[in-house]
Amino acid sequence: MPKSFNVNIDNIGYDVQVTPVIANEEKRFIIKINNTPEHVYVWDEQIQSLRALDEEASVIPAALEKAISDKLLRTIVFH
Repeated sequence: MPKSFNVNIDNIGYDVQVTPVIANEEKRFIIKINNTPEHVYVWDEQIQSLRALDEEASVIPAALEKAISDKLLRTIVFH
């Protein structure tokens, strides 16, 4: 089930939709930001953060990616 939340980075608002899925026995996250194409991430236990699985995710600002990781850590990853 998708989770939606807002993130504000440098006075710019982002609407984030995250859908957790299991693929290859691994929890992954399909992330859409402001209705842009989806990006696939996996939770990296070693760095306690998201790690992009698709190259197109490199367009997402690092601060936004960190904010999404922090939100997922608090709300989805371990719940």
